[in-house]
Amino acid sequence: MHVQKKEARQERILAEAARLFAEKGYEQTTVSDIVKACEMARGTFYLYFDSLESVLTELFRNTTDLLWEEVERISGNSLVGDDVLRTIIRSIFNALADKKELLQVYRSGGGTSSNCLNTARFVTSSVPALLTC
Repeated sequence: MHVQKKEARQERILAEAARLFAEKGYEQTTVSDIVKACEMARGTFYLYFDSLESVLTELFRNTTDLLWEEVERISGNSLVGDDVLRTIIRSIFNALADKKELLQVYRSGGGTSSNCLNTARFVTSSVPALLTC
């Protein structure tokens, strides 16, 4: 399978899952709901993800990566002190504004232990970067 087509399918699964998680809640969403929304066979879903939780984990990982990229980008600027912190916070909020569905899932209890751990890793890895600014 062509790499771009594979990536497009995976992105479609993630987008539909995020939408369904926000609409129905993580606990009420099933793999069947996602494959129906994606108009694909159930087996195709399992080519990309092992479980519903692995989809949620990937969604959180993608968001964490996006936030970390923002922190690194801003940390490399010539800003200092409070300006760095204000800019980082503003950028993180702007980035999260595009992820409202995922935040809704997290707030509604979709934050499984592995996803909470990923969030904790992001926060703890961000602190040293912020302190060196």
